[in-house]
Amino acid sequence: SVAILLSIQVEGLLLVPDFEEETYLRSLRNKRTNVVIITLPSKWFDWVAVDHREGGRIVAKHLIGLGHTEFAFVGKEEDEKFKGFCEELEKAGLRIPQENLLKTKGCGELTSHEAYHRLREYMTKYGKPRFSAIFAYNDLAAFGVMQALEEVGVKVGKDVALVGFDNTFLANLVRPSLTSVAQPTAEIGRIGMELLLKRIRGVCDDRPTGISLQPRLVVRESTLGISKQ
Repeated sequence: SVAILLSIQVEGLLLVPDFEEETYLRSLRNKRTNVVIITLPSKWFDWVAVDHREGGRIVAKHLIGLGHTEFAFVGKEEDEKFKGFCEELEKAGLRIPQENLLKTKGCGELTSHEAYHRLREYMTKYGKPRFSAIFAYNDLAAFGVMQALEEVGVKVGKDVALVGFDNTFLANLVRPSLTSVAQPTAEIGRIGMELLLKRIRGVCDDRPTGISLQPRLVVRESTLGISKQ
């Protein structure tokens, strides 16, 4: 834990928090600990993250370009990638109906199970998808979506297009392979360490430095097999 690391007097920390308002981040700020936040913008510490809102935009552009007009999203409304997705849909005069917003609360491995159950609940209620394309807020959620749809005879990549986020190594191993937004993880780590070393050496400004990196879409079978044009 962070407390254990501080107890052995580490000089700095690279952290991947769930959200910035966590109590331990406030305590680190008060203790003036050298910290760099990874994957999340911060008002208190140096940070390096991917532009998740832009990630949502490029997913929407891809699906709209394939001719899709009926969408669903699995994830959290406050997620930046969801906001970017909706912004791009609105530019095209499109929207996600409230019933197609499948909200989740979990994180980590629970994400897949929660997404799976949300889709099964949806299918029980409506009988069939009221969407032709669905965006899951990470790859684990996308795998849960894929399982739930296929169990009721809806084929991803043929009946419904599916996009994930993170481009995990499993995205290329599942069948159909998963279209997903890739984050430059090696670059995030390298820049994060550079920022932390500067902070430890005291060769940077007092004000936090923020660096936003651009995501890219890796297109695979889960969207290429279905076009509404």
